[in-house]
Amino acid sequence: MNGSKFGLFVRRCFAPTYNNDRLIQVPTGLFVTKTTFCLTEPKRYAGHAHWQNVKHIKEAGDREKSKNSLYYIKAVQKAIRDGGGIRDPKVNLTLAAVLAEAKSKSIPFSTLEKQLNADNEVKPYVIEIKAPGGLFVIVESRAKNTANERQRISALVKRFGCSVVPVGDIADKFFDHIGVVTVSAKSCEQLPDLDAATNLGIEIGAKEVKFGSGEEQVYHVSDLAVINFE
Repeated sequence: MNGSKFGLFVRRCFAPTYNNDRLIQVPTGLFVTKTTFCLTEPKRYAGHAHWQNVKHIKEAGDREKSKNSLYYIKAVQKAIRDGGGIRDPKVNLTLAAVLAEAKSKSIPFSTLEKQLNADNEVKPYVIEIKAPGGLFVIVESRAKNTANERQRISALVKRFGCSVVPVGDIADKFFDHIGVVTVSAKSCEQLPDLDAATNLGIEIGAKEVKFGSGEEQVYHVSDLAVINFE
């Protein structure tokens, strides 16, 4: 709202008076001055409240989209990690399922595409640690920069009186590197019984074959290097 207002400003005039060599100002009169001025205040239109509502809803939607995108980025990373670093959805079925679910939630593929690039590939590494009391520890993990991870873990274990030793000093002497291959009996009609599963296990280099829960055959492999999947 705009409007004209006027105000009265009062001035007091003083005349100097001397009393015992001390200057004293004594009022001699009053003067009134009339001054016109304008007062303004912002005018709110009906659309202002609507804009605020739209802005609030949009910001809430953006936060929800960001939250969902972050969730599926982590899900893709986990699927790649659990799948042994495989980034091809045609091979990594868990990754394919995550991407399909993200698509159903309208997550842009460009948001997840970066996680599939080789630049973000994590590499496996092994760190062998010697602890007090004759305790040996082997750490197997993955990282983008394995050298930095080795330095970080080395500094961490030193705080507890442990030391990192060269690769092979502990693993080759005190550990057996084995793996486990699980085959579902329901999806493999060529393994009708334990004998058939045992024969197949021998062919691929398995040390032991057992029937597990859920009608699964489990091959305990003594050396991953001798496995033959052909």
